[in-house]
Amino acid sequence: MFLFIKYLVLFEKEEGELLKRYDCIILGGGTGGLRLALATAREGKHTLLIEHGAIGGTCLNTGCIPTKAMIEAAHRYHELSELSSFGITVDSPKVHIKKLLDRVQGIVKEGHDAILMGLSHSKLDVVRGKGYFIAKKTLQVGQHTYTAPKIVIATGAKNNIPPVEGLDKITYLTNENILSLQALPKSIILIGGGYISMEFATFFSFLGVKVTILESCKEILGMLDEDVIRFLVDEYEKKGIRIITSAAIHEVTFKHKKYTLAYSVSDGQQNNRKKNLVSDALFVATGRKPNTKNLRLEYTGVRIGSHGEIPTDQYMQTNVSGIYAMGDVTGRAMFAHAVKRESDIILHNLFHYQKKTMKFNLMPWAVFMDPVVAGIGLNEKQAQEKGIKYGILHARFHHVGRARVIGDQRGFVKILYNKQSHRIFGATIVGPQADIIIHEIIALMNSSNPSIDPLRKAIHIHPTLSEIMGDLR
Repeated sequence: MFLFIKYLVLFEKEEGELLKRYDCIILGGGTGGLRLALATAREGKHTLLIEHGAIGGTCLNTGCIPTKAMIEAAHRYHELSELSSFGITVDSPKVHIKKLLDRVQGIVKEGHDAILMGLSHSKLDVVRGKGYFIAKKTLQVGQHTYTAPKIVIATGAKNNIPPVEGLDKITYLTNENILSLQALPKSIILIGGGYISMEFATFFSFLGVKVTILESCKEILGMLDEDVIRFLVDEYEKKGIRIITSAAIHEVTFKHKKYTLAYSVSDGQQNNRKKNLVSDALFVATGRKPNTKNLRLEYTGVRIGSHGEIPTDQYMQTNVSGIYAMGDVTGRAMFAHAVKRESDIILHNLFHYQKKTMKFNLMPWAVFMDPVVAGIGLNEKQAQEKGIKYGILHARFHHVGRARVIGDQRGFVKILYNKQSHRIFGATIVGPQADIIIHEIIALMNSSNPSIDPLRKAIHIHPTLSEIMGDLR
C-alpha cells in the first residue's frame, strides 16, 4: 500500500496535457542533484529528481571514484618494484587488468546500491528519462509533464572531443569507457595535458605501459605555476613518459590494430613538419563542457555563457528567479566537493528569505598524480595579475624525516601571503600525501586569523609529513 501511494501520480489537465506539480524539481542525479533531492524531501518538500543516465553522475560512475580506485591499484603495483630498497623481495608480480577493473566496478556498484537504498522517501519521486523545458517552470520527460516553482539544473558536463580528422571514425578510450578495457596495451597516446589526462598517464605508466602525452598548449596543467609544472614534467620524464606540448594534431587513423597519429609542433612562428606517433591504444582527455545543449533553455529565459555554461549569482540562482544551477553545468568549479557545498547553499536559499552566499575563492583541489599536487586560493600568476605584493614561504620534503622513512622525498610546499597583512591567499603542495596535508592550509585560510603567524606557532608531530610546515622559510 505504501509503495502504491508513493508512486501514485495525480495529474491535472492543463492546456490539454497531463501535468504534475511539485515543490521542487531537480534536473540531474549526480553528486549534487542526489544530495539536494534527498535534503529537500527530508525538509518535507514534494521533490522530483529527473535523471536519464546512471544515478550518481560523473563522480561515482566515470570520475572521482573509479579513477582513484584505478590509480590506487596502479600505485600498489608500482610500490612492489621499490620494495627491494626496504629489504623486501617480491617475485614476479603480475597485473590482471580484468580483476583490477572488476574491483573498480564493484566499488561503483556498492555506491549505486547505497544510493538506491537512500532514495526511498515518501516526499521524493524519481523519474528516469531525458528532461527538457517546454516553459519557464515546466519540464517534459517522455509523455509526462512536470512543474514546480523552484527548479535546480544539475546536469553536469560531458567530454569535449576535439575536431581531429578521423577521430569520429575510430574507437578510442575516455574516462567514460575505460572500465571496458579488455587488455593492457603496451603503449598508449593520451591527447590532452590536463588533470584527467595526467591521472590516467600515471595509471598506465605505473602498470608498465609506454605513455606519450600530446598537449596543444605550451604547458601541461596550465593552471599551475611554472615552477610546479617544471617539477612535475621532470618527474614524469624520469618515469619514461614522453610529453609533447604545443602540438597540433592533424589526423588519427586505426589500421592493423595500431593507432597512427599525425601531428606537428609549433614554435610560435611556424609549424614544423608533420610527424607520426604509433601506439596500441589512444586515450582522449581534452576537457569537459557543460550539458546544456538539449535542455531547451530558450523556453525559460535562462542565460547561457559562451562555453555553454549556466552563469549563476552568489546565491547559485540563474538570471531567472526560482531557477538555480549547480555543479559542472555552471562551468565554474568542476569538483564533487564544490557541488556538495553548492547543494547546501541552494537548499537554504530555495525556501528561506535570508539567503546564503557561495564563495569560490577558497575552493581546494587536488590532482592525483605521482607525486600528488594540491592547492587552494591564488597562485603566483594570479597574484601578479591582481597586482598583489606577496611573499613566499617555501619548504622541501627532502628535509622531512618521515619523507626519508617512507622513501619519498620529492616535492615542496609553497605558500603565498600578503606582505602587508601577512594574510595567506594561496598555497600549492606537491609531494607525498599533498591531498591530505593541504587541509592544514584549508582550515587556516577559513579561520578568523588566516595569516602565516599561527602556521609558524604550530608544533607539528614528529615524525610526520606535516612537519614540513615547520621548515617553511
